[in-house]
Amino acid sequence: MDEQHKQALVRGRREGRSVRSYLQALEEGRKSAEGNDPAWLALERRRIETRLAGGVDPLERLELIQKRTEIEHQLAAPEPDTSFEELEQCFVAVIAGYATRKGISYWALREVGVPEDVLARAGVQPDRDHPAVRLAAQRGEAEPAMPWERAKSKPGGGTRSPERTAAERLTGMLGDLLGGETPGE
Repeated sequence: MDEQHKQALVRGRREGRSVRSYLQALEEGRKSAEGNDPAWLALERRRIETRLAGGVDPLERLELIQKRTEIEHQLAAPEPDTSFEELEQCFVAVIAGYATRKGISYWALREVGVPEDVLARAGVQPDRDHPAVRLAAQRGEAEPAMPWERAKSKPGGGTRSPERTAAERLTGMLGDLLGGETPGE
């Protein structure tokens, strides 16, 4: 293995770690927007203490003590070495090349939660040949929305939410591609 190949492997591993760390931070941020806030944790600990002082059955007492222990552990944990902003800067620096080499589309990155502005700063642009772009052009829209951002065109619709199952999202996209008819209707 020549030196150039070794350097490429090192760069790929480093970029992969940057992308993974940023995506994990995004995921954790969605799971618990306030859950790691020290003020919220302290309030929750006080609520538990109040409930314990009021007298509860033994099983509930056990669960509350465990929850309090977990909260105290979170409060005592050191701040992460890397801030979210630093992770985002590293992600922006590497994602364009990483996505190109791995064949990862703008739309896949958007679907896992990477914000548009982050991709724009990184220079990652939507693929104009992507089905979502073609569908938006057919509808006369400037930019396609993610499947859960589009309003249903049927009466009494509403907006699609990201909590829908993958099957529901695919069925909706198939319906869009078939001109509004969804399979099974």
